Amino acid sequence: MKMRYILLFFLISTVCYSQDFRIFRFGIGLGSGSIAQESDLPEKSACSQLFLEPMFHLTNRSTLGQRIELSANEKSVLSLTLNYQYYLLKVSKISFRPFIGLGVGIYHPFLVGDLHKNFDDYLQRKVFGYYPRIGFDLGHFYFVVDWNVITPVTGGVFPYYGPSSGYNEHDRTVDFSYTTFKCGFFFGGGRKSQ
Repeated sequence: MKMRYILLFFLISTVCYSQDFRIFRFGIGLGSGSIAQESDLPEKSACSQLFLEPMFHLTNRSTLGQRIELSANEKSVLSLTLNYQYYLLKVSKISFRPFIGLGVGIYHPFLVGDLHKNFDDYLQRKVFGYYPRIGFDLGHFYFVVDWNVITPVTGGVFPYYGPSSGYNEHDRTVDFSYTTFKCGFFFGGGRKSQ
């Protein structure tokens, strides 16, 4: 048991002392994308994103972090995910650092009804999803594109006006997958002074 703690301490110490960058950073930003509509057609509508991303530098070229994101308009998706980023260039004096990454986590879609229909149980669903990502850091500014792939959600559809309206209750599946283009700033995580 003691050997495990010694190895863990050694690993953490090695990561911390091999860094050219400060260990912790906290990012915040805004973005835009598209998300599923209520209609039976597989259409998308524009939405805005607000996201928070605390991260730890594992090495000079990799980070492990968490993304908390709300994509919102009349249709919304809240997500809580973990992600890994790998920087493609070695550390240099240039502040431009392109990266690729992958994230996985839980998505909570919210879909409201339109004038003719109501959706009874989308609000209770939490589903699995993942996202490949690509982007770059430029100083303390960063830009990222996330391709969010979310497990489709099935829910009951029923009319507001009751059976006499001529609309029958039925199940429908909605794919909430969406792409986002985001810009943000991060605090901390910069290059250590030499």
